[in-house]
Amino acid sequence: MLIGEKETFAIECYRDPRQSESSRYVFGRMCLWVAGNRLGDIDCPACILNVTEAHLQALLHRLDTLDDPEVCKLGDRAAFDFLDQRLYGDDERSIEQIRADAERFRKFDLLTNGGESFDRAKSFIIGDADGLRIVFQDNPPGCMSARIDRSGFIATIRDFLAWVAEGGKDVG
Repeated sequence: MLIGEKETFAIECYRDPRQSESSRYVFGRMCLWVAGNRLGDIDCPACILNVTEAHLQALLHRLDTLDDPEVCKLGDRAAFDFLDQRLYGDDERSIEQIRADAERFRKFDLLTNGGESFDRAKSFIIGDADGLRIVFQDNPPGCMSARIDRSGFIATIRDFLAWVAEGGKDVG
């Protein structure tokens, strides 16, 4: 099932056909499409999609906090490197500084560790008055980015959440 538009923002998701109807969890495959670029491994089988659901639900609640001036002023690659270093860097920072950086910058995480489909990827989302910017690196290596419309992003996420709530069945 494709929710949204691949050329702007979409979620491609499929329920595992062997899944029990009585399961409260949805197992399947999924990825995101960001400006025609795939984020996540659509071929990773039997992923528990509820993990990604929880990440995206939490993201909807913090969308209005993604306008940190220090991050917004950076170009795409610089923003990716900056957030990657602050959240996942192995450097000489003190434990206190690592904690402070995690508290301040974790809100920008999109789906890094957001389910098995995203194990090979790091992704961040940055907001400003004009919309949202997604910067990510997936396997194969390389930083990709796109500016996307906030309302289209929210609608796609909400449709995915409804799909999971219905047990991975088509909703209309």
